[in-house]
Amino acid sequence: MTKALVEDPFRADWQRRASRWPSFGLAAAGMCLVLASTSTVGATVGELERHASTSAATRITSNERCVGALASVDPGCRLPYARPGDAKLAFAKDDSDPEIRGCQLEITAPAEPLWCEWSAHDGPTRTIAVVGNSFAGQIVTILNQWIGDRPIRVVLTARTGCLGLSVTALTGQSPDDPCPVWSAKVQSHLLAMDDLSAVIFSDHADAATFMTGRTHPGGPALTQAAAAIATSLQAFRRAGIATAVLQAPPGNPSQSAPECIAMAAETYDPCAIPRASVVARSLLLRVAAANPQLTRVIHMNRFFCDRLLCHATVGGVVVYKDDQHLTATFARTLARPLSPAFDALLAGLNGRRPPHGW
Repeated sequence: MTKALVEDPFRADWQRRASRWPSFGLAAAGMCLVLASTSTVGATVGELERHASTSAATRITSNERCVGALASVDPGCRLPYARPGDAKLAFAKDDSDPEIRGCQLEITAPAEPLWCEWSAHDGPTRTIAVVGNSFAGQIVTILNQWIGDRPIRVVLTARTGCLGLSVTALTGQSPDDPCPVWSAKVQSHLLAMDDLSAVIFSDHADAATFMTGRTHPGGPALTQAAAAIATSLQAFRRAGIATAVLQAPPGNPSQSAPECIAMAAETYDPCAIPRASVVARSLLLRVAAANPQLTRVIHMNRFFCDRLLCHATVGGVVVYKDDQHLTATFARTLARPLSPAFDALLAGLNGRRPPHGW
């Protein structure tokens, strides 16, 4: 009884405790191996992404023929919608200009504008202002690539859900609605600038909602909003400041582009969607097109879409970092094909026939 009840349990417990140390050692060694391999994989992926970023920048600055947006408008580019490599795909989701990220006010922010500026030249003599929503910051990326080291300064003010084109509350809006208050302050500041040559307003598919404060505005509200846009554009025209409306990308409202491409089985043109499902003329575009004596529309759809489809990858570059915002790499590739429009805008071409491609 003493052997069965005392000695054997004591002996077994001692052996069990002694055997735990090798188990703990194996577990610790296994965990170290996992952590080491994870760190190695993470470092490798990071290095691949950095290489993808550097490679894209080199291709853009060396003026390669079929990189990014250029492939969509050059009939000599073979396979313009080929699937990009895994490193480029991994890099795409974080591909944005870090200097621009903090330059946009959120919809709940106070109505005082936030101003950011860029210039690669010590003494800029001309200024281009960019005004609008989240796409406005991406216009800055395009402009900075186009400007290079020329003596031109870019200033940006952006606010979620605003266009900067209605300086008073419309019927049904609160008199202290932050969007028209912000827009009034923006316009007042811009019209007082001595070196301002041009203003680019960023378009948005929800321009009517931004202008009226209503999800589904009716006819009278749209008429009032259209009049407010025209009045603002007229103010810049009278001040001798050229303006343009840059059409927003069509985007892919169903899913983030990098995720969609990663999960897609297609080896060519993954995640393309019917053009008719995403391309539509916003209220701002309609007003701008109806008033060529006041402003110009810079059309963008040709860089994203063909006759039937809009694409998530063009010229070996992922177009969007999410469902609607451009990757910085693709934005920079837009600088060359948009150069004639920007040159004309800076020359104050309003009121005359625009160059081919506007």
